[in-house]
Order: sequence, then structure tokens, then C-alpha cells
Amino acid sequence: MFDYMLIHRKLLLLLFIVQLGICLNFDRSAIFSGSQTVDDGITVASGVEAGFEAFELVTINGDISIADSGQLCVGQYGVSGNSIDITSGTLINNGNMFLSDWTDNTVSLTGENFYNYGTFGISSSATHITFLFSTNLVNDGNMFIWNNDAHTEFEGPESGAINNGVITFDLCPPQIPSFLGSGCIRLKYADYMSIDVSSPFNQTLNVINPFTPKLNFTGSPLPNNNIVLRGFETDYPWQFITDYYPEATDVELFSYTYNNITGILNYMAPGSTYTFDIGTGFNESTIDLGTPGMILVGPLTVKQEAPTNCPANPYDNTNGIFPCDDFFPIPSATTKIAPYYQDSITEIISYYSTIASDRLPTTVAITTYYIPSINVPPVYTTTFRYAATTFTEVISYYTAPGTYMGLTNLPFIRTTSSKLTVFPSPYATTLTTDSMTVSGVVSFYISSDISKSFTASTTSFFTETKNVTTTVTEYPMGTIYPTSWFSKLINGTSTTTYSTSIETYVVKTHS
Repeated sequence: MFDYMLIHRKLLLLLFIVQLGICLNFDRSAIFSGSQTVDDGITVASGVEAGFEAFELVTINGDISIADSGQLCVGQYGVSGNSIDITSGTLINNGNMFLSDWTDNTVSLTGENFYNYGTFGISSSATHITFLFSTNLVNDGNMFIWNNDAHTEFEGPESGAINNGVITFDLCPPQIPSFLGSGCIRLKYADYMSIDVSSPFNQTLNVINPFTPKLNFTGSPLPNNNIVLRGFETDYPWQFITDYYPEATDVELFSYTYNNITGILNYMAPGSTYTFDIGTGFNESTIDLGTPGMILVGPLTVKQEAPTNCPANPYDNTNGIFPCDDFFPIPSATTKIAPYYQDSITEIISYYSTIASDRLPTTVAITTYYIPSINVPPVYTTTFRYAATTFTEVISYYTAPGTYMGLTNLPFIRTTSSKLTVFPSPYATTLTTDSMTVSGVVSFYISSDISKSFTASTTSFFTETKNVTTTVTEYPMGTIYPTSWFSKLINGTSTTTYSTSIETYVVKTHS
């Protein structure tokens, strides 16, 4: 036998996916912060967590599709100041979808077709919740509607909603539509709720709180309706109200029969018979018909167990009623400090949210370095004797680029030395080029060629780096590598040659 419902579901889902090519597509986990308007629908891929939080108003228009193990959260549990307005032609949830707002706000979810095969929930203390789908309302998964103020409007198509899963109402709406299927409707704090049994109704109603519920069954009941009532307590009776007949003031016009083997209770009012499956174990002395149009049943000696088609909802407890508040916090900034000569380098990594090219928010990391200037020691000379000869040693310093804390081309101090025999004494000199001044030492030595020996000199200039402290994402730094040669024959003329080499580089922050 063909499963027409399954075929219908798969064809509809395929058609829906084809139509959603230009919608807001969550193919990676992301969260919007602040008020948003989405006009072209939403898709959430498998395994992806998507959401909207910290807003005054989120408006979503268009079809919504959530894949297996995908999750869409709109709002934050317990946070005041946000309203939700969703209008969807077709909403298909194969994963998880949760809506939440809080005090003095509204949740509105309306459309034509609603299909839930995963977990769907509304958690709110709003002044009004509207859940209305006009053509199809199908639940094969787990749903909960939690409203702390009991202002909930829950409506389905005139042909009836289909529930083969579990729907939990916490503080029940004033009325629910007709339901077909083999599912369960769990009622918490069912103070008063109206059910029209003149339309098809085939569900298990399981009351799961210890207070006396008031269930109002209106209309002339259809003979094929199957109304199963469970959750009777040992301390509280249930109060059923049927259509009130003002002309029937005689309680003798109302009667009942109860079969303790089948658990079937028939309540006969003028012109109508209401049939309820209340289970076994009732003492008929606890069934009261003292008020026309009302029947009081219970309590039981032993509390009824929950039926097998009414498992507890994993999200309807106080700690997990809305599982995705603060689900993508932006990381706090981090600071790292490392020594650098007489000072230190500070690295700060900060984060912010921005919209990427795929229309989704993304968290961006910015790395900022605070780099101090370094002092290059001045050149100095020392003398020593070796084999009856006096030598002069010149100690000089320069900088060379290195890598440290993720920075490249960071200047580090290096040293060099040269030994000179003593004839003329070395002396200091300077060279200025490109607005940068470097110092040097002119020293002397003996050289020779193929014909004679002579005294020559050399000028050693020392590399100078101009350091820049910055708080921006990139900054320029420059290093000058000057060289100069000076040579002089004993009885000849002197010649001097200078050359400089400038290296410029950029240190960039990392993101």
C-alpha cells in the first residue's frame, strides 16, 4: 500500500527547494543581531545553526525550509523588547525551529502551509501569540506552545489539522481547531479550552498538571470522532462542559453510561451523545451530573500513566524551554604581552560582527600590535696588545629584520666588530640621506697591490631603523643600509665613493 502522505511530503519538499534559489540561505552557522527584515524567505542547511537575536522587531516574509539537524532560532528566551512577525507561504521544518519574545510584545506566525517533522517551539510571555495556517497544518514531530500569559490564538484549516506527533500547550489557548491523526495533545494548566467536535476530531488529550481542567466540547459531535482523555489524578476531578441547553434545566434530561472494561464514557445530552475514552478504574460514584450541560469525572484511586503516544517534550521544562538563547556570543578581546628589549610588544585581538558577501553575519578578528621604538647603542672602540702590536677594536651595532609574535620584518639589534692596527686614530663621521642620518667610523689599515704597500681607510656606516608605534592595521617602516668606502695612497690623491640602499616594508595586522 502506498504511503501517499510520504509521497506528498517529498514532492512538496522538492518543489519548495527548487523555488527557494534566491532566498536567504544559511549554509553556515550565523546569527543576526538587531532588528531585521527578510523579504525572500529562509533556508537552513543540515547541521547549521541560524538565528536572530537582540532586536525590537524581526519581520520574515516568504517560504521557510529547515533541513534535518538544522536549527533556526528567532528571539531570546526571557529578553524583553522584541516582537516577531513571520508570514510564510510554506514552512517546512525537518530540524529545529524556535521562536521567543517576552513581556508586552507579540509573536505572529501565519501562512498557508505548515509542515513540522522535527521540533518546533514558541516560548513567550507575549501579550499575544498568533499561529494560523489556512491550507495545511501537519505535525509529525514535536511541537510546544508556551505562553506565560495565555493569550494564544492557534488555528488551522477548516478541513482540519493533522497531528501524528506531540503538541504541548502550556497555558492552553481558548480554543484549538479540529485535529485528525493518531497524535497526542498535551495540556499543561488547561484552565479552559474549547474544542469543536462537530468537526472531525481524533486525538489523545493528555492533561499533565494537577489542577482541575475545564474542557468545553461544542457542537453536535460526529459519531466517528475518537476523543481519548488521559491524565486523571488522585486529587482533582475533571470538569467537562458541553453545549449548554437553556431550555433543559432538569438534570434528569442528562445521563451517562460508563464501561469500566473499555473505559468508554457516553454522556447523553438532549439531542446529542458525547463519547469519551477516559480509561478504566473509575468509580461511578465519582461521576457527577449535578449541573445541566456539565459532567464532573474523578478523581481516581491510582493516577493514570501517560499514554505511549504522549512522550514528554524535551524542551518543555524550565531549564530547556528555549534552547538557543545566547547561542553565538562574540568572543571577548584577548591581550598578549611579550618582552622586547627595554620595553614590550602588546598584541590585542578583538572581534566584531559584519555581513559577509553571502548575506550572512560573520565574526571578524582584528589583531593590533603596539610596538615600541628601540634604541641602537652607539659605536665604541677598545684597544688591546698582541705580539708587541697595539690593535684597536671597533664595536658597532645595526638592526636586522626578524620574526616575533607573528610579526615579520621586526627590527632586532645585531653587533659587528673590526680590529685595526694603530696608525691614524679612527674618528666618527655622519651621512644623511633621504632625511635619515646615520653615524659611522673612519678607520685605517695597511693594504697593498702588485707594486707597493699603502695606508688605506674605510668608513663603516651603521644601519639605522626608524621605528613607528602604531595602533592601526598596517604601518610603514624603513631601514637604510648605507655603505661608503674611502681609500688614500700615501703619496697619491684621495678618492671617495658613497652608496646607500633603502629598504621599505610594511607590517600588517592579522585578521
